[in-house]
Amino acid sequence: PGLGEGLISGPKPRRAIARPTSYNRLPSRVSSGSEEDFDVQSRINRALQKVDSIKATSYASKYSSMEDEDSSSSSRIESQINQVLAGVDSVKDAAVAATKAKISPGEESDFDYESRVNQALSTVDAMKGTSYAKSYAEPRGSKSSLEHAGGSRLFLDTADTSEWANYLRVGFFWGVTTNPVLLQRAGVACTLASVAALARTALEDFGCREFMIQAWGGTTENLIKTGRAIGAFDPVQNRIVVKVPCTVDGFAAATVLGGEGVRICMTACYNQEQAFMAAGLGAEYVAPYLGRMTDSGKDGLEEVAAMNSIVKGMGAGTRVFVASLRNPSELTRLAARGLDTYTFAPNIAKALLEEPLTTVAAADFEAAAVAMGGDEVE
Repeated sequence: PGLGEGLISGPKPRRAIARPTSYNRLPSRVSSGSEEDFDVQSRINRALQKVDSIKATSYASKYSSMEDEDSSSSSRIESQINQVLAGVDSVKDAAVAATKAKISPGEESDFDYESRVNQALSTVDAMKGTSYAKSYAEPRGSKSSLEHAGGSRLFLDTADTSEWANYLRVGFFWGVTTNPVLLQRAGVACTLASVAALARTALEDFGCREFMIQAWGGTTENLIKTGRAIGAFDPVQNRIVVKVPCTVDGFAAATVLGGEGVRICMTACYNQEQAFMAAGLGAEYVAPYLGRMTDSGKDGLEEVAAMNSIVKGMGAGTRVFVASLRNPSELTRLAARGLDTYTFAPNIAKALLEEPLTTVAAADFEAAAVAMGGDEVE
């Protein structure tokens, strides 16, 4: 189906998103106390971290100052990755065997731990494929500028498409974010039909990699219904992220939606404990409101930095997604402390792009070009 088609047709089967940090706990039928011996999740997470390390090594090997391609290094990296994958396969086999030994006869069909481990393995395979594609398929020097951006993701926080036209063209935005308040400011109806049209514009017309919109409804049940419908706007490429607030209803809804494969951002995060819970849930993003925390008397920058440390300390893959920024210096100060994911309003984008000294220098360059007969290229 096309983007937004069938958006009110009810729940659709969705492909599960493999998130190694968001496994459910072992069923209650596993004997008490055995959980300590059954650390499959932590072992798989360590394997994934090893793959990340190998991937980084492959990048360094490929794009360092070496003049010639080091084929032996490439082969060694590929061998290392395959060894890690073999290790994860071993973990999977051990997990299945250990689990079945603790389950009563006839209950195996109800226990889907093997399928969940396989989802983790599919993520490892995706990492391997990305590493191979970037490290071995491209000739030296052929990287696009986007591939030098590291892991950063910057979003424009508005529902005003005229602002999208102004700023998305500069190229450093990963996508756009919005919520019912921003829809109201932009005069966009808070309905599934209008949000589907907005998502289509962002993803297809402006080429955004992700579109984030907050679910509405107030209750757990309504948040689930709205989030499920929004998540189905882009069933093939799955570029929609559903935001839900860090409330009891929000966490409950996120648990259901995430289990169905809907991508989740826990939003309106105001304290470290909420970030801890979002990471424990396995949400893809958690969005602290920096400016509003500062307004309340907290040290917003320190709170956000602490949230990032908590997430990393838990070994979670959750991105700390900083929102409610008031000035560009907050971006650069947090980036220097290792945070790489932000959403900010058009006024911050404008401030980032305007520097009087650069404007004067660019004008001087153009004047010199004209004086020296600079021609116009057709």
